Amino acid sequence: MKKIHLLLSVLLCAVLTAKAQTNTISWGYCNASSVTNIFGEATTAKGAIYIPAEIAKIYEGAKVTGVRVGFGNNATNVKIFVTEDLNGSPIIEESTTDCVRGMKNISFTTGSYTITEKGFYVGYSCTSATADSPIGISDLYDENGCWADLGDGWKNYSADPAYKSSALCIFARIKGDNLPKDFALLDVNSLAQKKDTPFTISGTLMSRSPKLGRVFRIAYSIDGGEETIAEVNKQIGTGVSKSFEIEHPGLSESGNHTVVCRLLTVDGVEDPYEANNTASGTIGIVGRFPFYRMVVEKGTGTWCQYCPRGIWGFEKMMEKYPDNFIGIAVHKNEDTYGRYGLECSSYNALTFSSYPSAYVNRNPRMNVSPIPAVLEAAYQATCGDLRLGEVNVKSELVNSNTINATATTTFVSDINNADYSISFVLTEDNVSGYYQSNGCKGMPYDEVGPFSTEGSAVAVDMQHVAREIFGFRGLENSIPTTVKAEEPVTFTKTLTIPASVRDVKNLNVIAMLFNNRTGLIENAAQARVGEASVETAIADIDDSLVPEIGVTGGKVVCTGFDGDIRVYTVDGKQVANQNLGRGIYIVKASNGKQTFVKRIAL
Repeated sequence: MKKIHLLLSVLLCAVLTAKAQTNTISWGYCNASSVTNIFGEATTAKGAIYIPAEIAKIYEGAKVTGVRVGFGNNATNVKIFVTEDLNGSPIIEESTTDCVRGMKNISFTTGSYTITEKGFYVGYSCTSATADSPIGISDLYDENGCWADLGDGWKNYSADPAYKSSALCIFARIKGDNLPKDFALLDVNSLAQKKDTPFTISGTLMSRSPKLGRVFRIAYSIDGGEETIAEVNKQIGTGVSKSFEIEHPGLSESGNHTVVCRLLTVDGVEDPYEANNTASGTIGIVGRFPFYRMVVEKGTGTWCQYCPRGIWGFEKMMEKYPDNFIGIAVHKNEDTYGRYGLECSSYNALTFSSYPSAYVNRNPRMNVSPIPAVLEAAYQATCGDLRLGEVNVKSELVNSNTINATATTTFVSDINNADYSISFVLTEDNVSGYYQSNGCKGMPYDEVGPFSTEGSAVAVDMQHVAREIFGFRGLENSIPTTVKAEEPVTFTKTLTIPASVRDVKNLNVIAMLFNNRTGLIENAAQARVGEASVETAIADIDDSLVPEIGVTGGKVVCTGFDGDIRVYTVDGKQVANQNLGRGIYIVKASNGKQTFVKRIAL
């Protein structure tokens, strides 16, 4: 009998524990483990996220006991807060000691905020202990994820189309009984693939749950068709985001297709908040992959002591990917320091969160540090992005003041209701007479190159200097609304050479293809004034002009040709000219006077 009573007591305790299980979660819009970059230029700043009423309702009665903050730099005068009105007084706040760069949990010691049905803000204010912004930012996006006061009042930088900033690294520390097991399906990646070829549908799942999630049932549909349900096995803990992958056998119809993914259940239980469970992406089915060139617009300044990182980053990328990398150095605030002749007013609309920093293909969610390793990672990450257009450019110097620039765009798929445009940029190389501030002495050579041993001011010939952009977000009527696969579209514009240009012989003309629906640069090309970019995938040139090209021992050789030979995949990715496997390649051979391009099949 005693054993029965003891067993009943144990079961009763287990039931009571299950009924009132107290947990704490970190609720935010990004991964809770790391900071991707810094936001803004102000050294004294405030940041916050907004948790709207529809989300607050599912946590009603729970308490916000603190804030988890991701600092972009060491910070002082740190104060966390919760408020329902950013321009009003905090409901609760807490000052704390100095904080180092990275993630830190900070608790309220005088009480907590009880969540009601109202939306509320969670945030912090601080002062940087360095010359850079202390506000940490992630690489994930939500329209409520980036509220900031950089000295000019609170603004929603995520919702503002001019910024569309990623989420700040801020989390509400929520404590309560039986918190909901909520997971979010944040995004679905767009991609391009050939007809009747398998591909992977992928996206991001995030946990806002006190418990691990292990088995996720996700439904997907293509072009509004019947849903297919897939089971994804991932172990995702609270505050963590991970990718999911679903294999698809392939599509047979060319063109763009919309894929919608919907999170159904987690470990057999329906997700409690349906509004964050659905996301969509685009799958482009193409006959071939366009040759890809990545555009990096870098914010820099000769006054900026850490900007040698970007100078070295551009140099290494040009060395490794001379035909796939296009760098644009946008000098800012030079006139303020009396260093005239480098700023470009037509680039005023492009703002940077710090210096040096850079946008990859004008993507606000790819605002990165322009050091070699990060730019290399960005190139590898974007090679597989969805793009349907390929660009080449040529120009003619009409006189000392005028250039005629022609962009030729070829799409790899028929597109009705196309919404694309062309933008031209002039950049200048070998701009001399300036000293670059250098605070990189002692830093790793891989990150800053020779600046690691240089003094505080270094004489540098500036490269890739932005001189003028014609059509910051593209020029109207530069691409028709209906395009046919493999039928080139040409657009010519007369460009006025700005007075800041030192030597027209050092000018480059860049043509950028904008996808107006996304606001991103989809592809681009670059050539010296008076020359043309290499037409790597538009058409083969006359066979009679090409040296004899063959393959010996898995290596491309050009009989009787003394020059540089480079080999690319059909999507524009350079590969080593050795041990080549079966497939189609693009061979570029150049001897300084002539350049030959030819497709070959192995």
